[in-house]
Amino acid sequence: MARVLDAVPRERLFQLGIRSFTQAAEMSAPNMFPFEVLAPTKQVRSAIGGRPVYVTLDVDVLDPGAMPDVQTPEPGGCSYRDLALSLAGLAGVRVVGCDLVEVCPRTMQPSLGAATAAELTRELCLLLASAE
Repeated sequence: MARVLDAVPRERLFQLGIRSFTQAAEMSAPNMFPFEVLAPTKQVRSAIGGRPVYVTLDVDVLDPGAMPDVQTPEPGGCSYRDLALSLAGLAGVRVVGCDLVEVCPRTMQPSLGAATAAELTRELCLLLASAE
């Protein structure tokens, strides 16, 4: 997101669920919602208004128990339920694109992480389909 901030003003970037910071001051940056994904959804939706939105979903926002297949597991993440409800809460927002990042399978076998990533991809597709 540091590179995004080279092109997008800080007040137009919304980060939810972040729980690893290099400096304590980052936690209180504008539109930063540490450890929360569901609670700020209405506020974020209101602030976005009718502007076009790009959603990037970093799956390590999830607790490692729900998404073990990430490069750097970080304890204290959100539940799949809260993340899915947060995405559903953005239905109708003018989403122009999205991605899902940080899936790092530990094996070539089917896994909980792969299934979770597939379900979240479906949620992102539903969000794109609902875009105004």
